[in-house]
Amino acid sequence: MGYMTIISILNDAWETIKQHPEEFIDNIEKGMEYYRGKTVKSYPVGNHCNPMVVHQSEHADTPQLLLAHCNSMIDLNAVRENKDSLFHLKYHMKSLGLAKNLIKCAEENIYDVVGKRIVHSLQEDKGANKMTLEEIIPYCEADEWRKELKIQSKVLAKYIKKNYIYIKAV
Repeated sequence: MGYMTIISILNDAWETIKQHPEEFIDNIEKGMEYYRGKTVKSYPVGNHCNPMVVHQSEHADTPQLLLAHCNSMIDLNAVRENKDSLFHLKYHMKSLGLAKNLIKCAEENIYDVVGKRIVHSLQEDKGANKMTLEEIIPYCEADEWRKELKIQSKVLAKYIKKNYIYIKAV
């Protein structure tokens, strides 16, 4: 495996970037290297001060957790970069909170997809909103996707019971 470099581009500056392609490529090459203790670096292009952010190259097998937000990008694993700045640590904590919410929403989207499969398998005359949790659990236990995704039956059954109307609608 090789290395990967992650780049975030501010769409508002795309026209400027197109007018300065060499500068854009040079900035990507600069950003691939670890720079003065920063894993993420913002670069100017043309007359635009921050149209791109480059995360240093990491081995392709190394998981990376980055958050693009507020015209910037933060490496959520690079906490030590901010060890001398309370302001930056506060921003890091806020970013971690946002990332946790995004991960929770993504997980709920998976529950919605698997839940919809289960809702379709329920008895037509008796929806999950009329069933007890104990009646829903066997349907969850029988679902192959739930098994493959290693979702606990009881957790999924509670989610289906709580969000039945929404799951049925999507």
